[in-house]
Amino acid sequence: MGPPNERCACLREATMPAITGEEKEVPLEQWTGPESVFFIAEHLRTFESTQTVAHFKKTSFKFFKSVLGLNWDLDHPIIANSSKVARKIPKKQAPAFEAFQIKELEKIAADERNIDGLRIFCSALLIMVHASLRWSDTREVSNLKLKNGVIIGTIQTSKTSADPLDFCCPEKGFKNLTWSHPLFHFRESFKKASGRYPKFLFPSIAKGWKLSQNEGPKRQIEQRMKECIFDIGVPSGTRAEQYTLHSPRNFYTNGAGQLGWNLEAQTILGRWRKNSIMPEHYSRSSGSLE
Repeated sequence: MGPPNERCACLREATMPAITGEEKEVPLEQWTGPESVFFIAEHLRTFESTQTVAHFKKTSFKFFKSVLGLNWDLDHPIIANSSKVARKIPKKQAPAFEAFQIKELEKIAADERNIDGLRIFCSALLIMVHASLRWSDTREVSNLKLKNGVIIGTIQTSKTSADPLDFCCPEKGFKNLTWSHPLFHFRESFKKASGRYPKFLFPSIAKGWKLSQNEGPKRQIEQRMKECIFDIGVPSGTRAEQYTLHSPRNFYTNGAGQLGWNLEAQTILGRWRKNSIMPEHYSRSSGSLE
């Protein structure tokens, strides 16, 4: 194998396009000198690829520097700055629930002709909606009560606080006053059998809406939700499988954004940390309002 300049000739053979998109011959010293890596890094930034400049710094750049004996400064700020360019990939966000879906969930929960597992599931899901609860919030809930037309409870473990957090939502839903009753009945029966209330909001509900006394795992609960949403229906251009357990939580914060509430009010409604950017991140659709 010849000297570094000859070994690097293979790179020049490709005649890399300039940033303007025009092809031209590049002097050999620009391929092999200390600055040559800057031209390559700048070129890589033009590609929408999972292989970032930061990745090449640790792999291909390091390899070429060693094998070809190139005088590259891989710690130079230009390389660091090149790796910080945002990739042009659209954000994937779960759709927010829409008003018609929530009304249907309330009807299902209140209808005594439906199987208990289905009613209890919809009831718990609606508390997530009306109280803007995260999935993690539902895993350790205490003091859940219905008092004077208001559902109240305490989140024992929260992502945004080291201390327990109280939450509340109105008993009255969009369609009826009884949507929450199946969940309260389940909790009373659980206490009667075990001597205590369950700390979780969602019991395990297998296929066919078969209810058990154990806590429902996240994957199972999300799958039941998608089945429910599929039966209820989704807006045009949306699929039931796109919904996640972020969807119920952000119905009200999404609607508040459409109504023009300021970010501070949305932050309080969503129980995010002060000065959080999450209200902007979770503005999903225009379907919350009627």
